[in-house]
Amino acid sequence: MNQNLHAAKEALRRSRLALRKGETDAARRWAEKAASLAPQLEEPWLFLAAVSRPQLSIRYLERALAINPTSEKARKGMAW
Repeated sequence: MNQNLHAAKEALRRSRLALRKGETDAARRWAEKAASLAPQLEEPWLFLAAVSRPQLSIRYLERALAINPTSEKARKGMAW
């Protein structure tokens, strides 16, 4: 695993923990870091969608769907 991918996965882990604690600002910062390190991953965009305003969430979900058109999570997010 390359260094950026490893760092991105760690940032996602921290984002997930922050989200569980209700710390949305921290969750957003960690998800943004993960997205900048590994923009090809779907998960950072899903996390960003979860902690953003509706208009911005749609953009993040579209990005996730561009990466993985069959993503059930992204499709559910768009439907919501």
